[in-house]
Amino acid sequence: MKSLILVSALGLAVLSASCATSTDTPDTVDSMLHSFTNVSSSVTDAKPASQRKQLDANLEGVDVSVNYGSPSVKGRDLWDALVPYDAVWRTGANQATTIKTSGDLMVQGQLLPAGNYALFTIPTAAEWTVIFNEQHEQWGSNSHDESLDVLRVTTMPAASDMSESLEFSAGAGGALTLHWGTLSVPIMLAPAK
Repeated sequence: MKSLILVSALGLAVLSASCATSTDTPDTVDSMLHSFTNVSSSVTDAKPASQRKQLDANLEGVDVSVNYGSPSVKGRDLWDALVPYDAVWRTGANQATTIKTSGDLMVQGQLLPAGNYALFTIPTAAEWTVIFNEQHEQWGSNSHDESLDVLRVTTMPAASDMSESLEFSAGAGGALTLHWGTLSVPIMLAPAK
């Protein structure tokens, strides 16, 4: 059974310095003017321990979908423990997280062509590398082929309220944000001009 949770799109807001990226450019500053609409989250498979979830949103005419396995903290240490630092992570559980976009996007100020991608990350304490890989159907990150990476960008993690389950949200300024444990990781999106 699918359950659907509608999430209200947030109005325009200025993100705090904790969400600033290490690659601030005029394009990333411009992306703060963009807003998601028609945002919804759903559970697509409730059977595994880490439910499969999907976030669907529209960013000024560009449909964006993120499909991911949502593990729970369950009292475990997450960062540099369950999820090692300086290693490619599937950014969720089980099958690799995917992101599909119906139009070209600027991601952290860099162009990502429309398409369907595996979304990997390389976490560290100071910054995260976000990877868009053209081999979108793969299990975990064991078969990640760097030669198929279409785009790599960096962003800064920030402390946040506790989220027991890994969640993606679409919010103010075109921020696609991963939340898990007491950490959030914003990825700034804007339609390509």
